Amino acid sequence: RRVHGIRVLTRTPAATMKLNVCLIVLLQCLIGFVVTKQPCCMPDQWSANVVETIGEYNRDEDAASLAYTNTDLFYDYNKKQLGYRESRDNITIGAKTKRWVIIQYTEGKKYVIESKKCTTINITEDMMPNCIPDDATYFGLHSYPAGVMVDVWFYPDKQQGGTRRVGVTPTNCMPLTLSHITKGPDYILGLNLYQNVTKGISDPTVFTVPDICHPHPSTQQVPPNRRNALDTNNSFDVVV
Repeated sequence: RRVHGIRVLTRTPAATMKLNVCLIVLLQCLIGFVVTKQPCCMPDQWSANVVETIGEYNRDEDAASLAYTNTDLFYDYNKKQLGYRESRDNITIGAKTKRWVIIQYTEGKKYVIESKKCTTINITEDMMPNCIPDDATYFGLHSYPAGVMVDVWFYPDKQQGGTRRVGVTPTNCMPLTLSHITKGPDYILGLNLYQNVTKGISDPTVFTVPDICHPHPSTQQVPPNRRNALDTNNSFDVVV
């Protein structure tokens, strides 16, 4: 129709209804996508090389440090055990160390083998689960270089305090990235990149406790709030 000589486009009631229906359907689809995106579970067994940057500041001691680690990690949720071989370079104090760690959650034991010596630590915590928590916040699907897609989740760390931001593959929930920060007074920020991630345990010998840990190993008790799953810094889990 024309108003003051100007052509004005108008919609019939039927056209307006069709448009409203389409908008409602589109909105429902978008809402449905967000609601139905459920947290995933990683494989019960997997292996990876983990590159981590760790920054730490202790408020009480007014001391800070920066370290880089390269770790071959083996996660076995079926047998509730974790094993890894780690190389660490603490550039703050100029110290380079290597250690082999075996954690047996069912037995409540952690073995740290370093410089041909073994320390046995009694632990009481549970193994970090292999699933993203149900109350995690979904940050969306993102693209990395070379077209690598990653689902990003964010959630509070109820076991250790602090928060975690985890990136996993959309198809099989394999870990790709992790950033985590603890609460004070000992603040620790860790940034992790998971490489060569595969299902299964590629090196089962990592879980074999060596003989030097059996005769008369030194033993110490670790408080529950100083726990470790991947334990690249003796104070924080790196496993997702």
